[in-house]
Amino acid sequence: MIKVIVIENNDADHFAVDKALAPYGNKFELFHASTLSAGVAEIKKNGCDLILSDLHLSDSSGISTIVDLKRVTDAPIVVLTCTDEDETISGAIRSGAFNYLHKSEMNGNLRRAILAAKANHDLLTEKKDRIMEMLRFYFPTTNSVNHC
Repeated sequence: MIKVIVIENNDADHFAVDKALAPYGNKFELFHASTLSAGVAEIKKNGCDLILSDLHLSDSSGISTIVDLKRVTDAPIVVLTCTDEDETISGAIRSGAFNYLHKSEMNGNLRRAILAAKANHDLLTEKKDRIMEMLRFYFPTTNSVNHC
């Protein structure tokens, strides 16, 4: 089961997320937050596997929403928004979002966007862990001081 925190201030959009994922039964465990601060509190309290977030919330707006989320979690973020502006989309990705989905396209694509973001995140985490393991092997830290 994938634990998803949905940070969205519009009740109709919360319902749309629930409806889009309902056919997939117990594959997703959804937690709803209507503000960034409520979403951050849920992340700190219970963690999550993935975040679906609007960019425009009552207590956060734009790319800063993603930046603030990345400060508290490494979980992949899928941005849900109504804008089609290229600058917003590329800014969201550059700021750390793994995927972007227009709210009008949720019904057929939300599950796929979540699974792709989760798979990409897991792959990157695995590669990062391998690189760190290699660095520790080739450059072990020692407590001794090298005197020349």
